[in-house]
Amino acid sequence: MRSSLLCSAAFCALALTACSETPDPEFPTTDPYGNPSQPAASASTLPTPGAIPPATTPGAGPTTPGPTAPAASGQPAAMPPALVVGLQPVLKAMVGRDVRGMREDGAPAAAQLTPGQTFETPISLEPGRCYTAVGVGVGVTELDLEIVIAQPPAPEYVAATDNDAGYKAVVAEAPNCFRNPLPFAAPAKLRARAVSGSGPAIVQLYVR
Repeated sequence: MRSSLLCSAAFCALALTACSETPDPEFPTTDPYGNPSQPAASASTLPTPGAIPPATTPGAGPTTPGPTAPAASGQPAAMPPALVVGLQPVLKAMVGRDVRGMREDGAPAAAQLTPGQTFETPISLEPGRCYTAVGVGVGVTELDLEIVIAQPPAPEYVAATDNDAGYKAVVAEAPNCFRNPLPFAAPAKLRARAVSGSGPAIVQLYVR
C-alpha cells in the first residue's frame, strides 16, 4: 500500500510538472519547423475597416502634384483703335461693289481671331431701312458673318447670313439688302467667326 501511494504521488508531481511546462496549444511559441512564431498584432496596429492602405511601391516617395496648365480663355484679342483704322481701307477696297449706293452706319469693329473664335458688335436696325453687313479677314482664310436679332426676353435668332466663301463675307449685298422685319428699332449685332486661319478681322454695317 505504501508503495502504491508513493507511486501515485510521484506520478501526480510528474504530471503537474509536465502540465506547467507544456504551452497552451492555442498560443504556440514555435511554428511546426521550430521557428519562433510572431506575436499577435495589438489592436493599435490592426488596420481600420474600410481604410485604404498607403502605396508601397519600392523607392516611391511622396507624390507632388505637377503644375496645372492655364485654360484657354477662348476670347478674341482686342485690337488697338489705330490698327482698326488701318484696316478700313482694306475693307473698303474689298467690298466697294457690294455696298454701292449705301453709307456706313456706325463705326467698324475688329478683333484678332484664331480658328473657331467669334466676336460680336452691337447694332440697331431701324424700321424701313435697308442694311448690308460686310467683313474681311487678314490671315483668316474663311470668315463667316451674320446679323443676329437680340431683343430680350425673346431668344436671339439669326436673321441673315453671308453666302461667301473665303476671307470676305457679305450679308445682303447690293442691290439687295436686309430690312428690319419689326415695326420698331430692333437691337441686334453683327457676329463674325473665323472658321479657318488666324489674324485680324474687321466688320462694318452699311445702310440706305
